[in-house]
Amino acid sequence: MKQIHIVIESLLLLFLSLFGQALEANGAKKSAIDYQKLAVEDLKKTKEAIEQYTKAIESESDSAYLYYYYRADLKERMLDRLGALKDYDQSIKLNPSFAYAYNRRGLVRLGERDTLGAISDWDKAIDLKPDFAQAYVRRGALLMDQEAAMKDFDKAIELNPENSVAYYNRSVVKLNMGDSLGALKDCDKIIELDHEDYYYCMRGSLKEDMHDFEGALKDYDMAIKLEPDEADYYYRRGSLKEDMHDFEGALKDYDMAIKLEPDEANYYCRRGILKVSMDHPYRALNDFYEAIQLDPSDPNTYCALGNCMLKIYDYKQALKDYEEAIALKPDLAEAYTGRGLAKLELKDTVGALKDYDRAIELDSSQAEAYFDRGIVKEAKGDTSGALKDYSKAIELDPTSDYYAARGFIYLERKNYEAGKNDFDQVIKLGTSSCGCDYYNRGLAKINLKDMKGALEDFDKAIEMDHKQAGAYGYRGKAKAELGDTVGAIKDYDQAIKMKSPAKGLIYYYRGLLKAGQNDKQGAMKDYDKAIKINSDEDAYHARGKLWLEMGNLDKAMADVNTAIEKNDKKDAFYVTRGEIYMEKGMESSSASEVEGMFAAALSDFDRALSINDKNSDAYEHRARCYRMGLKTVAPAEQVKEWETKAETDQQKAESLKQQKK
Repeated sequence: MKQIHIVIESLLLLFLSLFGQALEANGAKKSAIDYQKLAVEDLKKTKEAIEQYTKAIESESDSAYLYYYYRADLKERMLDRLGALKDYDQSIKLNPSFAYAYNRRGLVRLGERDTLGAISDWDKAIDLKPDFAQAYVRRGALLMDQEAAMKDFDKAIELNPENSVAYYNRSVVKLNMGDSLGALKDCDKIIELDHEDYYYCMRGSLKEDMHDFEGALKDYDMAIKLEPDEADYYYRRGSLKEDMHDFEGALKDYDMAIKLEPDEANYYCRRGILKVSMDHPYRALNDFYEAIQLDPSDPNTYCALGNCMLKIYDYKQALKDYEEAIALKPDLAEAYTGRGLAKLELKDTVGALKDYDRAIELDSSQAEAYFDRGIVKEAKGDTSGALKDYSKAIELDPTSDYYAARGFIYLERKNYEAGKNDFDQVIKLGTSSCGCDYYNRGLAKINLKDMKGALEDFDKAIEMDHKQAGAYGYRGKAKAELGDTVGAIKDYDQAIKMKSPAKGLIYYYRGLLKAGQNDKQGAMKDYDKAIKINSDEDAYHARGKLWLEMGNLDKAMADVNTAIEKNDKKDAFYVTRGEIYMEKGMESSSASEVEGMFAAALSDFDRALSINDKNSDAYEHRARCYRMGLKTVAPAEQVKEWETKAETDQQKAESLKQQKK
């Protein structure tokens, strides 16, 4: 199997054939070259050729250093590296200025893992022959110093502009130094010089890393056209197609890779992962089992199998698979993330949280771990912690799921602007198919008083899912605010008919509309139903106001008191109760009771304004209370003061109303 890896030894050995014996012996004595040709032509077997060189050496010719050199080459072909090394040593001993022998001995030393010895030989070869392009290429490939390696490759290319090996190695160095465009230019030059399938695959891999998926696809296509039996090319193209969301195309390529190389475990694993992402987890199982049978020591396969088990809701088996992956590789962050999710599904929130913490400790760039940990924190009521984790997940990988999760928390916290922005992103990413994201953004807009925008979103939500009862309910509210009473009532009726989860709230909204149409009996029935379903403070308050309009002050007071008990931070509730106190005061014949009622009313109006000093109704009703009190309960010495207060409050109320216009 051909692998695109930057492995110096294999790279040098792979391209050894590009620089043949004729190039390396250029300039040597003609008699020696003739002798070599004779040996190659007349002797068909390598051993016999070695024997001929041995005889030549024994003849004590002046060209003995060349015979040792050629015999070493034959020994290399027979994988007799030690014998080759001895012959190169002898060749150099006889001719210390023979640069080619140093060059070839460097290769043998590299094969024996003597890196420093190899570099030393290429240093010597370059000293003896400064225009030795091949030596620059080989030394550059071994140098750990990227800058020094770059200089060697530049020199090799200067000496031989058609040296594809030098371009290849230089492209690798450029890539390691972050110069992707420079690396790509070198790859282009390599292909210009040599239309090999391997080079197209290499350039395709580089383009893929640079997110030029179309360009990468063309290169992989060409590599396969040139070498249709190379499994790795199909595998790489399949992986690219998977990233391009061409899942069917990717599946065909993985199938072909497996057909060509049925013993490669990674191909089965990758095909299984693809099947899971295509929502075929049961079909994926056999691929994972086959991969494990071929290579039972790969933790990534167990991790992928665990992910598959999560998809088929077998959480206990998923837990076992993740534990197997962790046993094989204790620092595999993805396995802790997966195990955390399995534990969460098995209600072990403490264990899940520990696994997510460990996953993040091992790999802080893993967005899924932050997201899943956020889910656990949210479930445990730590919305602040969840918000931080969702934000981090978005920072690492801005996906729609992550934005939606954070958007929900913002809506719950009544941070509607932030919630709207998150659902803007969800919709922008184009992954919404059920209309729920438009629904959630509509909720944010309706609370931001953007009724037209909310109406558009609820229209879209209903268009995408006409069974979404809540969307009808809130669309009704938007229509009501925009003055479309008939349309609002129809939407409320539809939502109630569909048994919306927010039915109690919808009864409340419909009750408000009916009250506005002076349908007091219809409104009262809706408020009764709203309270029966939700026992909501707003419904109690609305019913209390309706009782006030209908003159039943005791029932009005009871409902508004209940509303205040449920939520004592709403200014409107105190304004309404102040009105009730005033009405009770006017109905009373007891001077002390009248005084008490007006004092209670003033106290409630004051309380309302302490909560919201922009409440024009509170100023207006307090002004009215002062004026009515002038006739009944105002002390003589405070008449002037009350008149001034009444006038001031009335002016304030009118000013605030004007500002709203």
